[in-house]
Amino acid sequence: MGKLLENQENKIQSAAWSIPDQIFARAIQDLREWALQRYGSLDYILLQERQFKIVVVRDWAYRS
Repeated sequence: MGKLLENQENKIQSAAWSIPDQIFARAIQDLREWALQRYGSLDYILLQERQFKIVVVRDWAYRS
């Protein structure tokens, strides 16, 4: 849980976010407090599943 919160705080994968810094800082603090109440520790391990789609394109610029 701690690493997940750290990644959010460091804005990892946040290219589409448009949250003002002042609001973001408070939201992270609220999230951290919620996580501690919910899980009792930031050392709690959350399992994640991620899926990636890979599209292979060959000769896309080829013109005859």
